[in-house]
Amino acid sequence: MASRLIDSLATTDALAEVFSDRSLLQAMLDFEVALARAEVTAGVIPERAAGAIAAAARAEHFDPEAIASEARESGTIAIPLVQALTARVQAADAASARFVHFGATSQDVADSAMVLTLRR
Repeated sequence: MASRLIDSLATTDALAEVFSDRSLLQAMLDFEVALARAEVTAGVIPERAAGAIAAAARAEHFDPEAIASEARESGTIAIPLVQALTARVQAADAASARFVHFGATSQDVADSAMVLTLRR
């Protein structure tokens, strides 16, 4: 069984949960929701898009193993996660899908998710 480097940050069961795959994915998704909401406030994207993104951004809807596998190609888990989130939004509201991750970089997602996770 492969070990994960992020596991080294977990010295207790409680910390292991904080740094779990699901927790990290949710932190990344929380970033995407916060980005969309901020962009609504700034008048950059429609409110409907932020709602569609928020509705789709639940970690239990995403496959961490598939995302990790795809990340081996892209070099970051952000790219396959954003692709998967975009697909979920597209299925629910095609017009809103183009606003997923609007104006952000993969590094924005990764860094913000790590800070959100560390904050917990």
